[in-house]
Amino acid sequence: MKRSQSWVGNTDEMLDRIRPSPIHRAIITAAILLSAAIVIGEWFTRPSPDRFHATPHNGGMMVLDAATGMVGFCAPDGDRVHCTKRDHHSGPLEAF
Repeated sequence: MKRSQSWVGNTDEMLDRIRPSPIHRAIITAAILLSAAIVIGEWFTRPSPDRFHATPHNGGMMVLDAATGMVGFCAPDGDRVHCTKRDHHSGPLEAF
């Protein structure tokens, strides 16, 4: 009597049908890495809510970027606001 073949069939043949080719694997890997890079980049470049601190000073605002330590001064200039970077301080800042 002839032995019947299992309904599952040859596992290797089935895997060969669903296994991605090397080029498809490379595309999938690149897509995953690109997606991860975009998400991580967005996470690191998003400013935190406590990054910038502003204090009124001489008719404008002294602005501190807590992430870089840079200080700037912003003041109204007609219908615009003009900001300048204050990087000439070599010592501690004086109290406003």
